[in-house]
Amino acid sequence: MAGQLQLGRGGSGGPPGLGSGGMPAVPESSGDDSSPKRRRSIEPAAAGMRGKKNKVPADGFDWGALRALLGEQKEAIVAETREQAAALIQALDRKVDAKFQQVDHNMEAMTRRMQSFEEQLAKIQGDIKQAPGPGGDDEARRRSTLVFGGWETDTARRTIVSEVEEALEKLGLARFTDSPAFTTGPRRSVALMNFDIRAGEAEADRRRRMHAIVAGIAEAKPFTSHKRRLWASYSKSKRERDVAAHCSWVKRTVASFNRDLIQHVEAEYGTGTVWMGDKVVASATRAPPANLPEDTLLWDEDKLGSRPWIDLGSMAKFSGISVVDLRDTGGSRREDAAPLSPVKRAATFAFTTWNLGGSSVTDYPRVVADVMKGLQHDTLLSFQELNRVSPGWQTCYHQGWTTGMRMYGGDREPAADTAERAGLFDTYEQAKVHIYKDSYMAVGTDHELLSANVAVKAYRDPPEVKDAFRRARGDRAAASWTAARNLRKKARRHWEQERLERATAGDWALVRQFRPAKHRGWDTTFAEAQDGRDPHEAIHEHLESIYTTGLVIPPLPPWDGEVVPFTEDELRLALHRGKLHKAVGVDGTSHELLQGIASTPGGFAALLTFYNDIYAHASIPEDWNVALMIVIPKEEAPLDPASLRPLAMGSAASKVYSRLLLGRTVPWLNAGEGAQCSGEGKQPAEYIFGMSRVMELEAEWHKGLVAAKIDIRKAFDMLHRPALLDRLKQAIGDGPTFRSWQAMLVDTSAVLQTSWGSSRLQLDRGIRQGSVESPILFGWLAATILHDVKNKHAWQDRHRVFEQLECQDLLFMDDGLLWADTSKEVSRRLEEWAAELAIHGLKLNPAKCKAYFSPYCTRQPPVSVQGTMVPQVEVLEVMGVPFRVGASAADLLAPFLARGRDKFWALKHLLRARTPLAGRIFLLDKIIGGTSLWCLSALAPDASALALLNSMQLQCVVWAMRVGKRQDEGWLSFKQRAYRGARQVVWRVLHKRWSTVWLERWWNFSGHRARALDRDLVPHSSLIDNYRNRAWWTREQHLTRGVRHPRHFPKLSNLERDMDKAAGGHPWRRVARDRLQWASRCEHWVRLMDPPWAGSRQERLQG
Repeated sequence: MAGQLQLGRGGSGGPPGLGSGGMPAVPESSGDDSSPKRRRSIEPAAAGMRGKKNKVPADGFDWGALRALLGEQKEAIVAETREQAAALIQALDRKVDAKFQQVDHNMEAMTRRMQSFEEQLAKIQGDIKQAPGPGGDDEARRRSTLVFGGWETDTARRTIVSEVEEALEKLGLARFTDSPAFTTGPRRSVALMNFDIRAGEAEADRRRRMHAIVAGIAEAKPFTSHKRRLWASYSKSKRERDVAAHCSWVKRTVASFNRDLIQHVEAEYGTGTVWMGDKVVASATRAPPANLPEDTLLWDEDKLGSRPWIDLGSMAKFSGISVVDLRDTGGSRREDAAPLSPVKRAATFAFTTWNLGGSSVTDYPRVVADVMKGLQHDTLLSFQELNRVSPGWQTCYHQGWTTGMRMYGGDREPAADTAERAGLFDTYEQAKVHIYKDSYMAVGTDHELLSANVAVKAYRDPPEVKDAFRRARGDRAAASWTAARNLRKKARRHWEQERLERATAGDWALVRQFRPAKHRGWDTTFAEAQDGRDPHEAIHEHLESIYTTGLVIPPLPPWDGEVVPFTEDELRLALHRGKLHKAVGVDGTSHELLQGIASTPGGFAALLTFYNDIYAHASIPEDWNVALMIVIPKEEAPLDPASLRPLAMGSAASKVYSRLLLGRTVPWLNAGEGAQCSGEGKQPAEYIFGMSRVMELEAEWHKGLVAAKIDIRKAFDMLHRPALLDRLKQAIGDGPTFRSWQAMLVDTSAVLQTSWGSSRLQLDRGIRQGSVESPILFGWLAATILHDVKNKHAWQDRHRVFEQLECQDLLFMDDGLLWADTSKEVSRRLEEWAAELAIHGLKLNPAKCKAYFSPYCTRQPPVSVQGTMVPQVEVLEVMGVPFRVGASAADLLAPFLARGRDKFWALKHLLRARTPLAGRIFLLDKIIGGTSLWCLSALAPDASALALLNSMQLQCVVWAMRVGKRQDEGWLSFKQRAYRGARQVVWRVLHKRWSTVWLERWWNFSGHRARALDRDLVPHSSLIDNYRNRAWWTREQHLTRGVRHPRHFPKLSNLERDMDKAAGGHPWRRVARDRLQWASRCEHWVRLMDPPWAGSRQERLQG
């Protein structure tokens, strides 16, 4: 084209290197061919060319030859296709013929079987007719008699007869009767009624009237006064009743385990035959199927003229009930079916255990063979204390049996033995244990053979699913397998839905199973971070550096003075305070075991004697001082042993003895210090309230507060035992109680069990790990140390940040708070406190301590301890509460509400499940309410915080209700509809909002603080609460030179004014001293302070 530069082309337009005689040039289009005018000029020409008649080409092409060739090819294709179709049809015919032959064969077999059934039935009927009876008159009378039942045994005659007549009269069936009902004795469980042939009637007419009564009662389904179904039936002979009773007994036996199985049981009462699935499992007239193992058949030899039988093996295979359990019920006729089991489709099997300690290895084969003779094939065997061969797993195979043992060498044995058998006592406590009497004499040991039935609660295929898979395996059709898998999916979903419904209905065991697992895989991360070093060795060395010092405390001889034994009341109280379902220690004793011993005849007295002997001689069993120790992570991915927290499990028997000792020790543990907020009659709310009120006092009076939160490094683990024993001896004096404490602290150790092994640790420091006395003794010692520091350095004589407030510190276990007016004074007190702690083997950890400066504090130097600066924070967090001067109640609640929201969405699979709403609301209130409301009693409520808490509750309920916005709905309408519906649900289900809960808890805790003012040792929380109260402020207002408030209004005094108003216009602290009167005024307090349920646009709630 003109005006375009063409690269790589010669003058002739050919490619480079080729002359003009090369490839012909491609004509170039100018682009005009696509114009409308150009297309109109081309189209007529093309049409004219198409319209011309085809001419024979010049090269001699013959259209006839082409047609002939195509015809031959067509005939060949058609012939080949016909041959293939014929072959396919013949193959299909052969398959269809084979199928029909199989069907004919099955029909012939079924016909023969039905003929056999009919012959046997005719024979049975003939035998029944020919059976000897009391006489022809009795047989005729029986045929004209109806039986009515539905009452318990030994029911009075008048009750039975009157209820039969009443039922017939109300159902309109009395017109069919000829005589009144009667019983054969003064007290029976059934009634009889005779029928006569009326004038003009035949035998068939009488039977028709009798059938009308039987059918009418069966259709109406009335109940007797004994809450049982009234039934009517024809009178039968003794043989007929025995035959029918066989079916009834089998159905009752199955129902006693699981009523859901009844729908899979088919019974023929005339022959006494029972089917489960596709198998005959019982019969009173027909012979059992061939090739059945004799040990699975249960025969009834007491019936004359027949031998009823039950195939226990087939019943167990179909129902999931163990053969042992079915055989145990075979000797007794259960008249009443047990209630429906809460675990549906649970598999049960027999668990048999025997302690063979002391027996010879050569006796083991004979012992196992003897035991197996009386057990079923699905029994799980467990033997203990087998003779050791070598450490490690030992597995043996013999005649289809596999045995497994875990052998440990040296001091490693107790840990694994106890860890693996922690649930053994729970299994036997929840099941009926069968003790094989005198079985110990078989091997010369002192242990009997024990057996119990264990239920597996995991999902199992129901009978219909098993039937579907049986059919699929039989016909091997893809459609059958698909249908079976779909049935299993459906059954699985149904099972999971039932679990959800039980969990949301209050089954806390299932709720724990549904909770998401935490800290999974931390052991792998920790092991990889050790760079090839044995992880167990690293943990052992770390813990050894903490606990093992080589310090030896010399033992003391038994007390040779007067010993007052424990009483029955003391032992009962100690047993009552124990907790169930807790991990056991090395000795394997659980609290359930001790309760079981105490409940047996003579067991309580023997247990009391056992503890009194230990108390008199201070002879502590060796296993009591050995703890089982494990480690759990402090963070998601721990990398070093310091990021792991050790947990110790002690002996349950030792814990009961410690509670007995504490009962005689605690009354003497008087530290003379009210700062400790832990212990009997105290609670963590006192610790939180004390700091909260101090912050509010600073916000009102602007005193320039400097506060510090202390942290004691590994407080429970680093305690110097000799110092503790000296303090304890000073408190309770020398005697049998102190000698027992001494013996329990002389030589203690722990078996460290991790995923990588086990080892033994010597524990020379700290109070016994895993013991019940540890928190009580440490809390008392911490208060004693603080009391000594304050007296030694005269803290009470120094300047106070709040005049006339006698306390400037708080304790909760090993956590502490103190405050002053300058950072220098805080540093001085921390130094003095640290020096006293060092005497008892304890140290402050300045890096984890925190210092807080009030906004009204003048410029102060940082707080330091022993030359180390204490970190300064903007918010002082105490037990998760973010305290700061000027913070509102809503600010303090914010982190708890955030945790509540996180907890809700972590459990959304439960709280938003498609289960009944009421159960989920109760669950939400327990879990989310427990997370968000646990410390509300310590925080003063106000209107905005109460409304915020209610909004949080309603939002959670809206989420639980799964309310969504409609397509044609605005956001305002959606919010109104959702929140009004949630408010209605809270009203109907809980009848109480979270704001009401907060107000009630605050009122009750305020009464606790007020009554504590009357104690000999007033807690610091009560002193802080009573500081500058409303009565004091009223007096100051009337004084010319009284204290003046720096704020616009006295917030704390206004809160007390409202409390006085709720208390009937009297000072609330005076009313709180009367518990009953204080409790009665709580309703007035709630009515005064609680926000209304709804605004003016929703004035009331329905219902």
